[in-house]
Amino acid sequence: MDGVPPRLDAPCGRVMGDVSSMFVVYLLEWWRWTADEPSAASLVVELWPAARAAARWQMDRSAESGLPTRLVDTYDGLRLSRYNVSCFSALFHLLAMAAARELALSPPVRDAAFAAECDAALARGRAAMDALLWVEGRGYYRSYTGGEALMSDSLYAQVLADTLGLGALTSDAQVTRHLAAVLQRNDSPYGLLCQTGRYPLPAGAGADNSIWMMANPNWASLSLRRGGDPHKALSVVNKTFGWVRDTLADQWNVVAVYGGLGYGAEGLPAANSHYGYHLVAWHLLFALTGQVYSARSRSLTFAPALRGRFELPVLVPAVAATLSRGSDGECTLAVAAAGSASLVLHTLSVDGVAPPAGVLPVKLALGQRVSWGGGAGARTKVTLSSLKPVD
Repeated sequence: MDGVPPRLDAPCGRVMGDVSSMFVVYLLEWWRWTADEPSAASLVVELWPAARAAARWQMDRSAESGLPTRLVDTYDGLRLSRYNVSCFSALFHLLAMAAARELALSPPVRDAAFAAECDAALARGRAAMDALLWVEGRGYYRSYTGGEALMSDSLYAQVLADTLGLGALTSDAQVTRHLAAVLQRNDSPYGLLCQTGRYPLPAGAGADNSIWMMANPNWASLSLRRGGDPHKALSVVNKTFGWVRDTLADQWNVVAVYGGLGYGAEGLPAANSHYGYHLVAWHLLFALTGQVYSARSRSLTFAPALRGRFELPVLVPAVAATLSRGSDGECTLAVAAAGSASLVLHTLSVDGVAPPAGVLPVKLALGQRVSWGGGAGARTKVTLSSLKPVD
């Protein structure tokens, strides 16, 4: 078959901006969540040369301007590889540099020299984002160099960075302004139009004038992480999800792309049946709780987007739990499903407030919980229910 190499691990096909970068991200995610397993360090050591090479490829591709040039991405229908630099692939480059730096500094790797290279590439890339893509007067990142188009989901890499606890790839202020511009300019009755500003609307059927199922949930996750109104954020994601659930009544077949405006297929399925784009809503769970977990340090911290009373799901490997806050500010972490696993924590906090001295470390098995005063100025109260001592 043409284009298929005779051996594995040889490059072929499209040159993607969100593939090599995601290999680095997945390895870091795996290390963050499974570092307490006996085989974790050895696997990181085994795969680090490949991850390092992927990060190096990103650097080489960005040699000219600080950002990678002419790359394809999951939004292939937009054909952004026609342009020198696209915001979507640029942010994935910054994400790869941030993730590679963390891996390089991890105990199994300890490659300080390469971490410094990643730092330098990240700083150069951030400067290039401002110089090439940021439109200060309008407050958004242009979709690509040479135009003023606005892509609804160009900041997807920042969603991944948030869930990994890597912080802002550019600045939270710029992300917030960008989100406001997207909602003002790209909204439709069915969801966020994929991209505006390249062609006049309505411009007939096409990738720009359509709804791709990642944009609305990713908008909501980004907003929640930056202190946006939770009700507004969830209403944005519910616009697309509600359209599929309540109007189309077809949750069995959530497609990748729905029709845009002005060509007779408004909001109707347009491409790729039974697709997984909408599953980026998984990140909403972490955005709502502000969860950051590290298996190596056995730390679990939260910065909830909700105020007042709530109960939210908590997911860590092999354990499902809930985090709740009562009207008196008391927070409770309760293990709801664990099988034979236990949740061992040396660090635990909500909005920076940890249980009092003597509670941690703690080991929680199925049906066990720990409660403490979780609000600023709230009284300290500890309730330990059937807690097992830490091994």
